[in-house]
Amino acid sequence: MSLSRNWWVVFAAFLCLVFMFGVPTFMMPVLYSPIIDEFGWSRTQVTLIATMKFGAGAVIGLLFGVLLDRMSIRKIVLFAGTLSGLAMIAFLAI
Repeated sequence: MSLSRNWWVVFAAFLCLVFMFGVPTFMMPVLYSPIIDEFGWSRTQVTLIATMKFGAGAVIGLLFGVLLDRMSIRKIVLFAGTLSGLAMIAFLAI
């Protein structure tokens, strides 16, 4: 049984979502202790980073929903992918 092209697109989208949202979400608690040790922050200050990440994602999600109504999906996906990549690279500098 061979998969149609559409199912390969769904599979690729699933992998993108896992790596863009799942991995960073599950890595945050792993990073809490090293960040606390390195900077001497409280757990509240460290979890504020995750809170800001999720809050920014919610706001940007609403913005992208409006942009999707006005622009083509390809431009939005290219922009969002580039922005996500830059954010992940910037995360290394923290």
